[in-house]
Order: sequence, then structure tokens, then C-alpha cells
Amino acid sequence: AKDAGMVPGHFSHWIGSLHVFNKDVLGVF
Repeated sequence: AKDAGMVPGHFSHWIGSLHVFNKDVLGVF
């Protein structure tokens, strides 16, 4: 259960980082 909870959390963090990267570098999203 602990590992299963960590995976989506890491994925969400990755998506958040990607979103910021796109916004700063590409000026989109």
C-alpha cells in the first residue's frame, strides 16, 4: 500500500515539474 501510494505521488510531482518547465521555456500550458 505504501509503495502504491508513492508511485502516483512521484508521477504527480513529475507532471508538475514538466508543467513548470513548459510554462517557463515554451511559454505554453
